[in-house]
Amino acid sequence: MEKINSILIVDDSKVIREILPKMLKDLEVENIYLASDGVEGLEEYKKNRPEVILIDVKMPNKNGFEMMDDINNLKSDNRESKIIIMTSSVDENIKIQAAVRGAKALLVKPFLKDELENAIKKVYYGNVDFLEEVRKQQIKNIITEYTTIKQDSGKLDEYIKNIGIIIMKIKDGKDIELFDMLKDNINTLNEKIEDEFVNIRLNLLKEKIEAVDLELVEFDDAFLEEWIYILNDIRKGVKNAKIK
Repeated sequence: MEKINSILIVDDSKVIREILPKMLKDLEVENIYLASDGVEGLEEYKKNRPEVILIDVKMPNKNGFEMMDDINNLKSDNRESKIIIMTSSVDENIKIQAAVRGAKALLVKPFLKDELENAIKKVYYGNVDFLEEVRKQQIKNIITEYTTIKQDSGKLDEYIKNIGIIIMKIKDGKDIELFDMLKDNINTLNEKIEDEFVNIRLNLLKEKIEAVDLELVEFDDAFLEEWIYILNDIRKGVKNAKIK
């Protein structure tokens, strides 16, 4: 099996920068580069174009997501490195932000040596579609959460915001399966709410989604702005709506 030639570790913790290379010893990586924040990390990336990058989310000067944005904005080879995000938070939003920026995996600190090795091997040797995994898991989470909603308008509001997140992610992939599941979620929401104002807007949103030709339309912020505007109307209306 081909050995990994280079890994860049970007973390503001000196302890992490000292421990991780030791944890990677068994992988026999030829070059391990270190950086203490996103600014240094970006410079190391430009100089060495490492095959795998381990990036912490919260760092001074430039955080992990800002560093990923800069990598993605480079004019060439912007996806040659396999990026693994490291975080001490289990917040699903962090996973979403990492995935849409091109991360291939996420490690929650503290993690074990085996978890680190397996994540690196998976992203380097495998064909990982982390964004797809996160999209599907997010939808499952929304559906699971929705089954527990009764008269809790706060949870309902969160569910609607999550639909908004999914809408904004459609532009990144034109995923037909995701598109269909989005429509199913809107149908479910429509069935649970008994309010003319909200139901009309849910149906309007559904009609606009169903009218889209995935082969022709270009999903950009301008195109989706109307969808989000309608969704915001729905969110406002839900506060006074009757939940079945």
